[in-house]
Amino acid sequence: MRKILIALSFCLLALTSEAQDNQVDSLKKLLANTTKPIERFNLIDKIQETINSGTGGIDSALCIELLQIAQELKSDSLLATSYNWIGTYFSLNKGENTTALEYYFKALPLAEKTKNKRRISSIYFDIALTYNNLQNNEDLLKYTRKGGENLPDKSHPLYYYMLVQYQRNMATYFILANRPDSALHFAQALSETSQKAKSFLFEYQYF
Repeated sequence: MRKILIALSFCLLALTSEAQDNQVDSLKKLLANTTKPIERFNLIDKIQETINSGTGGIDSALCIELLQIAQELKSDSLLATSYNWIGTYFSLNKGENTTALEYYFKALPLAEKTKNKRRISSIYFDIALTYNNLQNNEDLLKYTRKGGENLPDKSHPLYYYMLVQYQRNMATYFILANRPDSALHFAQALSETSQKAKSFLFEYQYF
C-alpha cells in the first residue's frame, strides 16, 4: 500500500509540475508583450512565485530586472520584494546562505516601512529557512514565529499561501527537536491548509 501511495504521489507531482510549467510559459508570453514597468514587475513576481513553488529554482535575470524596475520607480515596497527574491536566489540556487541573509535583512525594514504583511511574513519565513540550512534551529523557530505574527489578514488572497509556510517551518522545527507529537500537529494542519491554498507541492514537499 505504501509503495502505491508513493507512486501516486510522484505521478501527481509530475502533473502538478507540468501545470506549473504551462502557467510559467503563459506568464512569460504576457511579459513579452508588456512594456509598462509596474506591470512587468507584477508579472515577473508571479513568474518567480510559480517557479519557486514548483522546482524551487529562481531566475537570476528576472531578479535583476525586478531590482532595476524597483530602483527606477523608487518604491520601497518593490525594493523589498526585489531583495526578497535575490535572497531566495542566493539561498536556493547558490547555497550562499550568508549572502541570502544579507538581502533578507535588507528587505525587511523596507517591507515594515510599507506595512506589507504579506511581504514581511515572507521575508521572516525565508530567513527562518536559511537558518535551518545553517542548522540553527533556535533561529529557525524565532523567525518562523515572527512570520506567524505578521501573517496578512484572512481576506488577503495569499493568506493560506503564507500560513502554509508557517506550518511547514513549525513542523520542520519540531521534527528537528525530536518532538513528533507537535510536528504531527503542524503537519496535519499543513495538509489541510495546502488544500485551501490549492498547493499540492507544499503538502508533499517536506514530509
